[in-house]
Order: sequence, then C-alpha cells, then structure tokens
Amino acid sequence: MTLRVLVKGLESGQNMPVSLLNGNRLIAKSAVEGMGKMTDALEFSISATESIRGKVWIQDNALDYDNSFYFNIDTQEKINVMAIGDGDAAFLRKIYTEDEFSFSSFTINALNYSSIEDQNLIVLNELPQLPNSLRAVLKEFTDNGGSLLLIPHNDAGPDTYNAMLRTMGTILYKELQNTEQQISSINFAHPIFNNVFEKEVTNFDYPEVKSFYSLNTQGRTAIRFTNGAPFLTNEGNRFIFTASLDNLNSNFKNDPLVVPTFYNIGKLSLKLPKLYQTIGLATAVDIPAQLDKDKIVTLNGPGSEFIPLQKAFSNRLQLTFENLPETDGTYAVRNDLDTLQHMSFNYPRLESKLEFPSLEDIQQSKIYKAIPQLFKDLDDSNRITDYWKWFVIFAIIFALSELLIQKIFA
Repeated sequence: MTLRVLVKGLESGQNMPVSLLNGNRLIAKSAVEGMGKMTDALEFSISATESIRGKVWIQDNALDYDNSFYFNIDTQEKINVMAIGDGDAAFLRKIYTEDEFSFSSFTINALNYSSIEDQNLIVLNELPQLPNSLRAVLKEFTDNGGSLLLIPHNDAGPDTYNAMLRTMGTILYKELQNTEQQISSINFAHPIFNNVFEKEVTNFDYPEVKSFYSLNTQGRTAIRFTNGAPFLTNEGNRFIFTASLDNLNSNFKNDPLVVPTFYNIGKLSLKLPKLYQTIGLATAVDIPAQLDKDKIVTLNGPGSEFIPLQKAFSNRLQLTFENLPETDGTYAVRNDLDTLQHMSFNYPRLESKLEFPSLEDIQQSKIYKAIPQLFKDLDDSNRITDYWKWFVIFAIIFALSELLIQKIFA
C-alpha cells in the first residue's frame, strides 16, 4: 500500500524532512525536495494488512500549525449483505467479495427472519411475491437504519412491492412498460458514483432493458433511461431498480457499470471510518458494535476525553462529530475499558491553500489605482483631527471671558 504525502509551499531546491510514525515509533523517514511547483509529493510504502495509528510529521521550525497529519488503519469490519429471492445471485457474490463483505443468499422458503436484523444491506432479488411477515420485518429493518435494495420481478406486478414501499416513503411502482429502453444517463453527482469516474463519460456503451416499471418518486435518481425515466433511484437508505436484471430482460449484469453500482450501494450501507476525519466538519461514522442498554462510548485522545453524539441500532452504533474533538490526533473509541477501534482527526488544511482573498470581497474597503490619490486621502483624513486645536483655543477664550465678567460685575 502506498501512502502519498503532498507538501505545499516549498521553494525550488528546498529540502523538507518528512517522518512517518506508528504511534510513537518511527517507521520511515525521507525528505521531499521542492521542484518549484505548487505541490511536491513524497511516497511511503506501508502494509495494507497491519493496523497503523499513523502520523506524518514535517520538520519545519518556521510554522508548526499543520506540520502533523494523523491517519488510522484499523482492521476493517465486514459489511453484512443478504440477498433474498430466486434470482441469479452469482453476480452479487462476485461483487460482494469476502475481503470486504460477508455475503449470504437465501430463497424465501429457506430464510431465517431473525438473521435480517444482523445485516447492513438486504437485496430483494426479483421476488415474485412478498409475504406480509417479510414486509413487516423489512419495515423494521429500514427504520433501524438498514439499507434495502429492491430488484423487481417482471411478473410480480406493482402491487406486490407497493404494499411495502408506501410504508417506507414516497417511491411507488406504476404499470409495466413493455418497451425497450437504453440506459443512457448517469448522475455523476450521486453518492453511488462519487469518485468512480475521473470525468463525466459521454461515449459509454450503455446497457438496455426490454421492459421496465414506470415510477412515482420524489427520490434522487442515479441512472436514467433515454426517455428520462429512472432506472435506479433512492430515497434515504432505500435503493430501487425499475427493471428486472434477468438476462432475458436486460444485459446490465454484463456491463461494467454493474460493479461500481452494487459495490458502492453496499459500502453506503455502513459508514465505516475513513483514514481520518476533519475537525469542524459534520460527519457520521458507523461502529459495528452492539452495546448493552444505557451504555455509551467515549473517545480518548491526546490529553482529552469526550462523549460524541451517538445513536444505537440493533447491529451498529452511529457516532456524529462536528465541534468535537478540539485537538488533532488519534483517538480510541472505548466502551468502558474495551477499545473498539481508533479514529484520527486533523485540523482543516485551509491555511495551507495558497489562495488569497480578493479585495473586492472585503466590505468597507477602497481600492486605489494611484499612490498620490492614496496619500491625498490619508492627508485629508488626518487633517480632520486639526480641529481639536480650535476647540482648545475657544475653551480658553471662554474661560478667560467668564473670569473677566465675574471680576467686573462682582
């Protein structure tokens, strides 16, 4: 695994020592040389399997505000994904691999309902029928923060799924459209495709479907058909396909787009901690842990301890950060004396951006295009203060006049 360190503001030929630490132990040291660019880079090789409480430290005695950068690599918890249905699950098993996911697949008759609450993502894989008991369990599952991905069956009909969907939100299926449509539009700003494409693709070889359900939705569409109808949309933690992905109806499963689509839906179902968080930015992190009733977790770090906002679900704990912590560093997430995992926090790097405010954006400012005009205005403004001399003179005259009047008429 390669760790790339970017250093800004180096002059050409300037050498800056950079150290990499794991906790308090130095594991690598090198130097980055300024090449006259805005940003210079240095790379370290670290183990992708070893847990690291990392700190990158730049030895710069002139300014130490942002010379330290903390990151953390813990053993990642696997995301639990369960597929329910008679549809082909082989493509899902290839996407939800064992290194990151714990994937299971069951037919409706072999399903153990009690295992649903332990999942992070449930995929309804072309179920022709949806029993009332399963609808109730899935409603409770999504209410507790679990994610649901629905792939419809062509022969099911809209009412099969709407009985469940109308209890969850505004997305509802309408009639089946037996017209071929090409999948031709990707919402690159949708969270599913965040950081998937380097740029917006216009010459993509899009897949197609032979039939699809029209949709009544106020959700956020990720993929559309040529006619503008949604192919994949979501409302909160519910993701809805409008067409069957069976090979007889669509070639979407054979298209490269299927991998990032399903993979990122799986990743979105559990907000695992990133390498680091930024202090002052609102963020939510999921901890795969089950706590006893009335138990809370604390974050213990460099000389401080605090209790974050937290919400407990059946199979995870959601922590929310914004104003805390106030100090950068790597913090231990603790339940009493047990350390669940570590999280790293860094100050915003806004001071490192070599961008300066525009004078036009500063209120009560005046821009001079000629120096003589500046000095003239400064001289005029200073001349106003000369009036105090006249006030003193008049005050003395009035005081002497008062004394003279008293002496004459006394």
